[in-house]
Amino acid sequence: MELPMLKSLVDYHYWANHRILDAVDRIPVEQYTRDLASSFPSIQATLAHLMYAEAVWLGRWTGQVIPVPKPEEIPTPADARTRWAALEEQVRSFIEGLTQADLERVHSFRISTGEEFRHPLWEMIHQVINHGTYHRGQVTAMLRQVGADATSTDLIRFYRERSGQL
Repeated sequence: MELPMLKSLVDYHYWANHRILDAVDRIPVEQYTRDLASSFPSIQATLAHLMYAEAVWLGRWTGQVIPVPKPEEIPTPADARTRWAALEEQVRSFIEGLTQADLERVHSFRISTGEEFRHPLWEMIHQVINHGTYHRGQVTAMLRQVGADATSTDLIRFYRERSGQL
């Protein structure tokens, strides 16, 4: 994968996260924390999972432990936005320093079961973007469950907005 394309997908990822956080900002805390019996119990827990996963991957790329909040440490949508902004800044800073050769470099890491895997960096970054898309879709469904307005995070909408068509 070429670096400019990957950077564009990272831009999409955070554009979509911001849209989801905007939609979540419009609901009461009771709906944000409500158990909706989904993959994760609540919107709050789903957003916490997304932040956790992103931090774990960033840690694999950098060799650092990236602290992340537990769901109860992000009691409001505003708290989620603040915490995610800090994580986004770390990821973007990392991405900005990459070269094409860095993207191709293979990283070895162990998952929580102890199993070892090897992937080029670009695949690992792409995983974060894809994982985010999956769970943003769940948050969209949860927003609909509580009667809130959902938002489109389609990639084509991102491209249309970026090109001035919307």
